[in-house]
Amino acid sequence: MKIIENFNDYEVLSTSNGYKYERWGKYYLKRPDPEIIWPGNENIKVNAVYERSSTGGGNWTLNNVPSSWTVNYKDLKSFTNDLKKIYTSVDEEKGNMKLNYPVGLI
Repeated sequence: MKIIENFNDYEVLSTSNGYKYERWGKYYLKRPDPEIIWPGNENIKVNAVYERSSTGGGNWTLNNVPSSWTVNYKDLKSFTNDLKKIYTSVDEEKGNMKLNYPVGLI
């Protein structure tokens, strides 16, 4: 894994029991990550939680999250226009940032 420097709008806050707690801009997300099998801090107030379905896929539970917001990284700006389909990734070498599909790069 490559550590991305100077990405002020993103932060991994904690990892615990199959979940990753992240900050994207001013919003806090809790997303599943099956590789996280250890206990950690789960006392983090989040704005959105993604829960996987036993039949595949899953759903977001939202709490005070707008339908879109801007996240900055270096000279890139990206926004999500549908949090219910959020996919988060950053590829610094290719110079793109994805918060969902499709993504608007400004």
